[in-house]
Amino acid sequence: MKILIQNGRVMDPATGRDEIADVAIAAGRIIAIGQVAPDFHAARTIDASGCVVAPGLVDLAVRLREPGQEHAGMLESEMAAAVAGGVTSLVCPPDTDPVLDEPGLVDMLKFRAEKLHLARVFPLGALTRGLQGEVLTEMAELTESGCIGFGQAEVPIVNVQVLQRALQYAATFGYTVWLRPQDFWLGKGVAASGPLATRLGLAGIPAAAETIALHTLFELMRATQGKTPGSANARVHLCRISSAAGLALVRQAKAEGLPVTCDVSVHNLHLTDIDIGYYDSRLRLQPPVRQQRDRGALRAGLADGTIDALVSDHNPVDSDAKTLPFAEAEPGATAVELLLGLACTWAQQDGLGLMQALTVLTSGPQSVLGASLGTLRPLHLRPQRQLDRASQRAAQPGQTHAVWWARTARARARHAGGRAGGAPAVGRARVKHLRAAWRALRAIGHVLGGLWIIRTEFGRLTPPQTRLLVREWSRQMLTILGVELVVQGEAPAHGPLLMVSNHISWLDILVLNAAHPSRFVSKADVKRWPLLGSLISGAGTLYIERESRRDAMRVVHHMAERLRAGDVLTVFPEGTTGDGRTLLPFHANLLQAAITANATVLPLALSFVDSIRGGRHDGPLFIGDTTLVASIWSTLCADGLQAQVRYGEAQPPLGRDRRTWSQDLRLEVERLRNPPD
Repeated sequence: MKILIQNGRVMDPATGRDEIADVAIAAGRIIAIGQVAPDFHAARTIDASGCVVAPGLVDLAVRLREPGQEHAGMLESEMAAAVAGGVTSLVCPPDTDPVLDEPGLVDMLKFRAEKLHLARVFPLGALTRGLQGEVLTEMAELTESGCIGFGQAEVPIVNVQVLQRALQYAATFGYTVWLRPQDFWLGKGVAASGPLATRLGLAGIPAAAETIALHTLFELMRATQGKTPGSANARVHLCRISSAAGLALVRQAKAEGLPVTCDVSVHNLHLTDIDIGYYDSRLRLQPPVRQQRDRGALRAGLADGTIDALVSDHNPVDSDAKTLPFAEAEPGATAVELLLGLACTWAQQDGLGLMQALTVLTSGPQSVLGASLGTLRPLHLRPQRQLDRASQRAAQPGQTHAVWWARTARARARHAGGRAGGAPAVGRARVKHLRAAWRALRAIGHVLGGLWIIRTEFGRLTPPQTRLLVREWSRQMLTILGVELVVQGEAPAHGPLLMVSNHISWLDILVLNAAHPSRFVSKADVKRWPLLGSLISGAGTLYIERESRRDAMRVVHHMAERLRAGDVLTVFPEGTTGDGRTLLPFHANLLQAAITANATVLPLALSFVDSIRGGRHDGPLFIGDTTLVASIWSTLCADGLQAQVRYGEAQPPLGRDRRTWSQDLRLEVERLRNPPD
């Protein structure tokens, strides 16, 4: 489609262009700015008189809440909010659930984001596994998956030696390390240290928490400078500087020649600790907003170029997590839609021009990313599919920005809102039933979403991506049902592997998939369960008619084929659900598949525990005359339901008899079910 934008004020900070000109777009690419070829015939012409045509904004800190909250549609809503605010390229920190420390998770995030055709997503990979600050991730593999750098999000690295090794490794291969400077011990407060925090009785975070971390980081950078082959030093981007003292250290490091860039959030640029007022939990932020002198220094640093970029630090938080006492509220606020308006407000208040506001949102972040983002040179910028979501967003200059962006912000982003008063007191039983009904509604929606994913996406994904998607979907379902998952031990990452488990509930497949995805062998009755049966079938479950010996042999043959192909399978050799207290005899037939395929067998034990009162939890039991509906409702009503999965030691099949092996595995599962104190 050919589009012609006429009479707009074309502004591009990267090239210094600021003129009234036409912009011609063909096949999703800018082909001309200014003089348009006479043979260019536009299918759509837009009159941008009185408007600004500028590069799409680049936001270096936008949390999309995925992986982790796919059931809530967070990716769609936050991406729509970003594009509504003119942001067409954004960086996603690695503190998702699970953490972005595996290539498959990065692939899945980029795959889902690209399907939306909204903004471009640039993921940050985790610097250490699980953000635990102990073991470095496989940075090369994560880079191949699309990570543009590596960071710790809000989690400081306590072990300085780990940080040193991370910088050395990053320097060797040319990676950029993204860190928010904050000392682990001094950064445990909830508000900036100062008179206000003292008066309100809030635990303070001193500016020293930032400066100590910066001193440590800069010393490590100096220590590695010139000593790493192939690179003079590691590139470091400092996320969300918050204090005047910290900014002074950054300015000094830049003058010294250290390869450092930094950004500041719109919160710290416009707010101070006075705005907390009387415990306004909407101001519970990380890093905290500080005093007036800090805000003034940050505004000046952004103007003089010491600070390279302005970021929204967009972090959507549920309203329930904000309507809590200030110290208990979850930190975060939404701001991605307000980014341009707040940048223009800053420029206007400090006597700067619109070009300066665009600089900190386009060419400034571009210099951090090190890629050609946000320029209007012909053939170098691809607009989005719809012009109102395009990289070349036409916007009214001046005060109109703030008014328009604020109005749209009310409609799109998911953010915390205050609620006056509270619910009236009701009986515990009524509360339990209302909560169970709400869980049931969310679970049905999640199941329907799972069926849609199976129908539309499974055919395009690789097996590792499919397993990751199954695991994350299962974990989200457990969260919806109020089930806590605890895993002890570890299963081999790849097959051929046959896992052997005890059987307690309809919930077992969900729990085991959340711990380690696999294909299950289940009784044929499961296929006829409403909704759940279709979902379990779509995940590749093999069914067996227990009463038919011929069918059992067919399934054993099929299992052996899948094991030879490297699959991971799970069986319940008891053949039916037990009461969670005693272990039924194990059937040995299915073990023949592992012997035939020379596959390792991994015993595991599954149990449901009451984390509040202790002991076993009978909520999910599915035995005797209990119907499936009754068991599901009992699970939905349960409090403190914890699913525990314990993996044993893998056992090779060499020279084993299936009946003897079956008895040995039963003893091992029994031992895992009742571990010694």
